[in-house]
Amino acid sequence: PCGHSFCADCLSGWKPKHAFRQAEEGQRRRCPLCRGAIPPSQEQISEMRLRTQLMEDTSNPNYKEHARKVKQFEEEYGEDWDGT
Repeated sequence: PCGHSFCADCLSGWKPKHAFRQAEEGQRRRCPLCRGAIPPSQEQISEMRLRTQLMEDTSNPNYKEHARKVKQFEEEYGEDWDGT
């Protein structure tokens, strides 16, 4: 990551204008200051790894929900998210 940090008030004003539009356009999250790509957090990566493992069992009653979340995450961060 670029290392820039922002207070919650600043980001709450920026996000509605820019972050969701980027996701709709298929762009990864970017720093508001330098436009550097923002990687997923370790917590997000752990959650997606777990969801991916749970998807190995297609009879899992939550399979579709896990698949939807992983797909959404990959659209936001790219399919190479596990290598970050």
